[in-house]
Amino acid sequence: MIPKNKGFVLAFRNYDIFTKKHPDIAFHILDIIQINSWRFLIEGTVLLGIVQSNDGKLSFPPLGGMDADWNRDEWLNTNRGLRGL
Repeated sequence: MIPKNKGFVLAFRNYDIFTKKHPDIAFHILDIIQINSWRFLIEGTVLLGIVQSNDGKLSFPPLGGMDADWNRDEWLNTNRGLRGL
């Protein structure tokens, strides 16, 4: 069976390393993905961005007007290697 909807998944590993070297570019890449994911969805296509980081404190300003969320399994600070936050 061929799926009706098509889509793209963009996966980034160790994004914290890239972010330390190029913080503005790293933000803009994710911002562009977020903005276009809404546009793709309206057009019937899926665009999903998955970002992996080894830095539990990595954060960005709102992307496409929305906050970036942590994976539910990593949401608790203790699961992200952070204590007392």
